[in-house]
Amino acid sequence: MRKIDRNKILTTVVLSIILGAGSGVLATALTSSYLSDYAIQLSELTTPLRIAKDAPRAFPDDINEAISQINGVIDKSIASAFINSTKGQNGFTAKDLVVSGVVVTSDGWLMFPKPNNINAKNWTIILNNKTYTPKEVINNELYGVVFIKIDASSLSVVAFGDALKMSLADQVFVLDGYENFSIHSVTDVGNLYGTVVSSDVLQKRIKIDISDTSFSPVFNLSSQFIGVTNSLEEGIVPIEVLFSDFSSLLANDKIIRPSLGVNTLSLAHTIDFSDKNYSEYKVGALIYGAGVKRYSVAESVGLKKGDIILSIDGQGINKLNTLDQYIVMHKPGDKIELIVDRDGEEKIFSIELGTK
Repeated sequence: MRKIDRNKILTTVVLSIILGAGSGVLATALTSSYLSDYAIQLSELTTPLRIAKDAPRAFPDDINEAISQINGVIDKSIASAFINSTKGQNGFTAKDLVVSGVVVTSDGWLMFPKPNNINAKNWTIILNNKTYTPKEVINNELYGVVFIKIDASSLSVVAFGDALKMSLADQVFVLDGYENFSIHSVTDVGNLYGTVVSSDVLQKRIKIDISDTSFSPVFNLSSQFIGVTNSLEEGIVPIEVLFSDFSSLLANDKIIRPSLGVNTLSLAHTIDFSDKNYSEYKVGALIYGAGVKRYSVAESVGLKKGDIILSIDGQGINKLNTLDQYIVMHKPGDKIELIVDRDGEEKIFSIELGTK
């Protein structure tokens, strides 16, 4: 087994945020400052942040300890979904399982990868040997997941890891059956770039060494939830973007996403670019293809096709940190500052993000 580099251990703090209006206790362990900032901005709906007693989560000493930890998560924080019509006289069986999901708030919000053409309103949820009927079902079609609210309290919530910092050969647990998991390795990170993409949809994916990854929650070796696989995507959809959507759902009763409104080509991921006007650039996001979307905030401030976005708020756009990563981690209404190369001259644009 590959020796694990202890320098890569993620320092995490599990925060619990008690939200009003039945929104629940939101437990997070993301290292990204975005979520803590988001919680603070929801101060009118929250009580002060409380450090959970079980934080921080220790990195396992060996694979046996890692397996013991993930089994503990399965026992307490993994929900199983079954289609009502498959229930037999003796209840459901393991082969009837539709998909497994995770507990994301202590008062009953769950997150599942969503199989195609299956209505989650017709599911029966089994969690901790109890049966539940979905009270609310919110589909996230963009990333292929569904958020489900059940009538429960004092649930054990999963810890959240940092998917965007996963590296080649890192190992993960994939829940691939009823209370079952398998261990896999990361084979590639972020190779969905190289084509023209929207600034408003996260493109980064983490590929793993498994051929059938449909509809599975994924955890790192510390048993922290890092995302899901589904048939809509190539690789793991990172928890960062899923959690951003879920936070928006709790705050707004619906999912509202930030929007800049440009289509770009990541120059850091492009080799032998045919357009010689930009072949010398090795970093930045080139506004290309369909360019600037009509009626977008990008159009309103004067961004143009051919502009190269070099940085956001002083953070460079490069191979590791791409434009879409920065945008999706913000909220509608956030103010950002772009440094843009236009025909060799740098310009500064101050922008208030719109709504997608």
